[in-house]
Amino acid sequence: MQKILSIKSIIYKIKGEIIFVLIILPLTITAATINSPTQDPSEDATYEVRYCPEIATLQKDPTTMMWSSGSRWKSYTESFANQVSGFIGAQWLGIKVGKIICLYTSKETFDFPIALEPIRAMLVPEPQGSNWSANVNKKGFKFCSSANIQDCSFMVQIPKPEGSPYEAIKYQPQNNQE
Repeated sequence: MQKILSIKSIIYKIKGEIIFVLIILPLTITAATINSPTQDPSEDATYEVRYCPEIATLQKDPTTMMWSSGSRWKSYTESFANQVSGFIGAQWLGIKVGKIICLYTSKETFDFPIALEPIRAMLVPEPQGSNWSANVNKKGFKFCSSANIQDCSFMVQIPKPEGSPYEAIKYQPQNNQE
């Protein structure tokens, strides 16, 4: 408790210096971090072309009313649809890197489209190509409208394989002979 009181008394005595340390210094550190000429980490990344799941792979869980495609894609909203009738496109949301959502229609006319998202987070760079819309209102939203899944391809950044964690902690004695 005394440390807190002594810090408060120091703050009252040297307000000018504290304001500099608490406000100005973090701003200069932030600006230096933003403007630093470091290499973009995605420049040497590996990318792979991916597609939304095929209609034949979609399955509905009758107890949760959720759709999925294997262990990679699932819906996060309930659906009254019982059968998928077609693919209507994909949506991308992000700023340079974002997430992808695949949209399907059902035979029922009273339901919203079925939206599937990857279960595991994927780094999806902004999609390019003639079927993808321009960045809508520069809000980081793009749409691919097509009945053909292959028309809405997107890239996924594949993480670099890292070495074995056991190798990193392996004991390696140093030879100190000079």
